[in-house]
Amino acid sequence: MILKIKQGLFFLCLFLSQHLAITQQLDLGLYLGAANYNGDLSENLSSSLNQNHPMVNVQVRLDVDPVFSLKLQGSQLTISGDDALATNPQFLKRNLNFKTRIYELALIGQMQILNLFRMEPMRFSPYLQMGFAYVNFHPTGIYNGSLVDLQALGTEGQGMPGYPDKYSLHTTAYVFGAGLRYHLTSNLSLGLELNLRLSNTDYLDDASGNYVAYQELLRFKGRTAADLGNKINARTGQQRANPKSNDGYQTLGLGLHYHFGKNPLFKNSLFKNPVRCPSF
Repeated sequence: MILKIKQGLFFLCLFLSQHLAITQQLDLGLYLGAANYNGDLSENLSSSLNQNHPMVNVQVRLDVDPVFSLKLQGSQLTISGDDALATNPQFLKRNLNFKTRIYELALIGQMQILNLFRMEPMRFSPYLQMGFAYVNFHPTGIYNGSLVDLQALGTEGQGMPGYPDKYSLHTTAYVFGAGLRYHLTSNLSLGLELNLRLSNTDYLDDASGNYVAYQELLRFKGRTAADLGNKINARTGQQRANPKSNDGYQTLGLGLHYHFGKNPLFKNSLFKNPVRCPSF
């Protein structure tokens, strides 16, 4: 009986050793930075960079092992675009603009690049990351000096007879990014992150399809929708935006992390077996 108990303890210890051989490290980070957008109302990179807005990001990160980490992050940011910044005469004539508030919740996997080649912990750690995000957005436009809700207006005929329903204000996005981390103390580190999002909607900017004739919009949706949806008095069916390419946005942030427990850089047990096996 005692032998069986010892054998049981031995196999339990072996199992835990395999699954808990690396102490899981948890840290909390706060990031501040800037966000901008790419889509139908951004002619090029220059016009995107001219439309930067504040971004705040809170993240909880778990080190699964020396190479891979998993983090949950919540972000609040604003993006915008304006045809007035374009050089293309067609975009200038179209004269659309928007500003969208975004709330995002993302689950992201992270890979510490240098740890692929060496196991010793280092102060400086570059990483790559990829994940999936839930996105809530709310596009607005300027009308007579005030912001108005563009989705509710149906500027491309949404909700009218023969047209699709209003688009959803909820979508998903793929997140791709890279970052650098530098450990200051055993509990604090600085982070710099660049993240790109490819969304699954073309309506972050409220522009995706074709024009609806001004008089038709005026009849069914009212003057505000007609004035904002068709500023050039285009005919119904004339192209307003490109429906074949979804919208995206990117953020650049500088953050501070607090690490719970000792950091592996300072002789922590991250690379040691935390399970105490009985000796027989």
